[in-house]
Amino acid sequence: RLEGSRLRNLATGGFLNSRGHAYLRGHSNSGPPWTPAYSAEESSLIGLRAVPDSLLAAAGPLAARPLNSSLPDALLTAQPLNSSMPDALLAAAGPLDAQPPNSSVHAVRRLSGGFEGSTRSYTFLSVDFHIATARDVGHTLRELGHAFLDKSLSGACARRHTCADAKELPVLTQQTGFTLCPRPHALRRAAFEALRASPLLAQTDAVVCSHPAALCEVWLPFNKSILLIVTANLELARENSQRWAAWLRTIVAMSKAPRVVVAANNRYDQAYVRHFTGVRPLYLPTLANYVSARYSARPHKPFLFARSHHRIARTLLREVRALAPGLRVASVEEAYRGNAASGGYELAQLASHPGVVFVPYTKSTMTFFELYRMAVPLFVPSVSLLTQWELSARVLTERVYWKHAPSPLRRPRSANPNAVGDKAALEHWIPKSDPYVFPHVQYFDSAADLAHKLRSTDLRAVSTLMARYSAEQASTVQAKWSSVVHRLFRGLPHGSFSADQS
Repeated sequence: RLEGSRLRNLATGGFLNSRGHAYLRGHSNSGPPWTPAYSAEESSLIGLRAVPDSLLAAAGPLAARPLNSSLPDALLTAQPLNSSMPDALLAAAGPLDAQPPNSSVHAVRRLSGGFEGSTRSYTFLSVDFHIATARDVGHTLRELGHAFLDKSLSGACARRHTCADAKELPVLTQQTGFTLCPRPHALRRAAFEALRASPLLAQTDAVVCSHPAALCEVWLPFNKSILLIVTANLELARENSQRWAAWLRTIVAMSKAPRVVVAANNRYDQAYVRHFTGVRPLYLPTLANYVSARYSARPHKPFLFARSHHRIARTLLREVRALAPGLRVASVEEAYRGNAASGGYELAQLASHPGVVFVPYTKSTMTFFELYRMAVPLFVPSVSLLTQWELSARVLTERVYWKHAPSPLRRPRSANPNAVGDKAALEHWIPKSDPYVFPHVQYFDSAADLAHKLRSTDLRAVSTLMARYSAEQASTVQAKWSSVVHRLFRGLPHGSFSADQS
């Protein structure tokens, strides 16, 4: 929005500006005043009512740019419909969105070297303790044309054939890598000396840290770009006041570094990081594009109750059976012996059921993303019901890791996310969980309400809406991933950052 001679960034509350021969830059209300924009958000089109002369002057003469230029140093601007625009700009921008005749907004394509259509390929290294999150990140990066080295330290790595080789990844093991204890600083130094000249690091351009996010501390001295994706509570593996405070300071420093992106795969953890650090991570939701199955309900298949970690889900199943004797319902344990990891069922089999009742045990799970990607209708307790269950029975058994996690860097304005018996805090944080952020999820307020909705919901219509949203989201998130890659490498070629230069 134009305010005088300044452009207000409605997303951050700050202002947009440009330096001569520089990218469009955002001045936010927090953090350093001049940071390059690194997220594409919803689209690559921007519409502005007018352009201050100072911005046009800073951008330089656009018409002088060659038609095949990616315009990395230019600020592409929008002008009113009745103004003349340089032919070079129109050609480079491509077809413009049609606007109503009375509209003063003119949309132009935002071009920036490296955001779209980049032909450069990079190699990402993941050393993680969660096979599912690594699988999703790896699949997304490979779809974008990059290489992904998955060297898992998870106890479940054999299921995906991604276990790290001790010869290839010395020092870091399943026993030491999670907390780095008992001597974390010594272990980090040992890892650096053992890996800095290794073939594994020589081919790596960037390291992905996720579960636990704090494993990023190991990779700080290697001169590699770093993508930190928070997928679980930030204090995981750092439940110690001294190390927790140091980790929080490290995140703040990383957020200001030029070749680091701090992200979260869910809104809850995005807000959680901001609560403790003041840093707002990029929202980079899990796509689960590796799931190829799609909803195809078969006759006589029961509604499934997803695996839960609490007795309330089993009680709910019994109540629905009593209320609706003719309704086919079953727990996933009853329908399939064993879980997905042990070969009990394939995801495609879940897609053949009419719907899934999902009682959350934490704020974000890969199962939810996978079911949503398949467009399986989901039935979830309403925020009020889940809050009631959490207050009375702690149904969210894995929501809180460290109940008394301190906040040494700042005095947060938001309610304590780790409060257990605080209704106001729960009502603030539970809606940030995935089932309440994604649209077209069906909510129930009681067992009777659930039984009614299982009978009456137009399942095919709901699935269609879910599939449509997934497709739209995939396009948006892939654009975000392209911008992440740009932020990490600035268009420099593979191999530009050697650990020997650390």
